[in-house]
Amino acid sequence: MLLKSFGNQILAAALGMALSAGVAPAQVSPQPRASVSSPRGSAAPDKKKDRSTPGATFRLSRSYEGPGRFDFIITDGEEAVISGAYTVDQVKGFRDIMAAARAFALTDEAVGNGEPQTTRFFDDENDALIIDVMKFESQSQLFITYETQSGRITVEGGTLDRREKKEAGFFYDLLSKVELELKKQTPPQK
Repeated sequence: MLLKSFGNQILAAALGMALSAGVAPAQVSPQPRASVSSPRGSAAPDKKKDRSTPGATFRLSRSYEGPGRFDFIITDGEEAVISGAYTVDQVKGFRDIMAAARAFALTDEAVGNGEPQTTRFFDDENDALIIDVMKFESQSQLFITYETQSGRITVEGGTLDRREKKEAGFFYDLLSKVELELKKQTPPQK
């Protein structure tokens, strides 16, 4: 996993706030990549509210295209609907990115001092799914960006209170569904 620090960069689509860029890479571990940024003048996360995008939904199901394929759809509950078809290995990549983001969200690593700090999780080989984890004080907020040939959507994925280890929101439902579907794909051991 690569961890990159960005002084400021634009993540307006993902976070609705302006950021600009400067780079200082550091090696962390293999698998999904992560990058870190700290926004200027951004508001602290709302500590009491589940920050999932209202009306956002997803669907992950086996595809009619054949065995070992999945259809994945995310909608913001209004106009945006983004869909794609993926192999089992690609869905495993989604799970790995989400699991790394969840594990990171639980830690006190890279917590913003005075302003939120954002870390982005993604895979260079399968760039359809990006997870941003914004940390401030004891709160972590997750944002999901999903991009295919049909377009791009970013939804607020939920919150995590690191002190109480309380998770709420769309992100956790999606991660559970991905894990469940992958278990169904694994043949029972004899």
